[in-house]
Amino acid sequence: MPELNLATYLSQTISSANWKNIGFKNRAGVLIPLFTVYSKDSYGIGDLGDLKLVVDWAKLTANSIIQLLPMNEQGGLFCPYDALSSFALEPAYICLKNFPAISGKRFNSSSTDINYVDYVLKAEKLKLLWDVYLAADLSEAHDFEEFQRQNAYWLLDFALFKILKEYHKQSPWYEWEDKFKHRDQAALKRFWQDNIEKITFQMWLQWILFQQFKEAAKYAADNNIFMKGDLPVLVSRDSADVWSHLEFFKLDFAAGAPPDMYASLGQRWGMPTYNWEAIARDNYRYIK
Repeated sequence: MPELNLATYLSQTISSANWKNIGFKNRAGVLIPLFTVYSKDSYGIGDLGDLKLVVDWAKLTANSIIQLLPMNEQGGLFCPYDALSSFALEPAYICLKNFPAISGKRFNSSSTDINYVDYVLKAEKLKLLWDVYLAADLSEAHDFEEFQRQNAYWLLDFALFKILKEYHKQSPWYEWEDKFKHRDQAALKRFWQDNIEKITFQMWLQWILFQQFKEAAKYAADNNIFMKGDLPVLVSRDSADVWSHLEFFKLDFAAGAPPDMYASLGQRWGMPTYNWEAIARDNYRYIK
């Protein structure tokens, strides 16, 4: 039997369509956490505008792959693998240059230390974006309405979760008032009505993020740069996913790793494990 070369072998695997899209030639690439690549145009943390500059750099240096660490919104640990949502993007990555009214404004916190990210900047960024949101006329924003419709499965609960965390001074959901912790529908409806502006702002932020990310991905594709993502396999125990779909998680378990050369005692990450039987009963909608 003749020996298959690598390209022939890969073209016969279950992921053959993806390999054909990537191609079989030798490539070089770079792995980056976006928060580390900020430029003179950003504000102490990399943003989606800087991602285009990474594409330019990759092209100049003959790199053809950019792999990003998870872009999901981070929780209090500021770790890209400890996500508040498996769907929502990190609002600190919004590029302010797209908003002329606030582009060029300086922040009180403007760290230039390349070894650290000053996450106070995120709060200051969000204050400016809140002003942009309030000044925007969304009455004819049909794209925003369509975004909400297409992402209703996760977006509504996520936006509500964010404002409930704010209401409870960022405490984890399992320390909230019982009516919110246990998702009493009447209480949630009243809270939604009383906080509709803030909740809509959270959805608007995600709309802006998805637009800017798509624009950056198109820029990469137009320049023949393959952009590769990374997803956290698990989500934080204090996440919108867990709060809104308790049945999909085993909260009496915590994920980790056995002892190895890097951690002789093993690792305990703390994220809950999945209840795959419950996810299967819902036709795997959560992970599709």
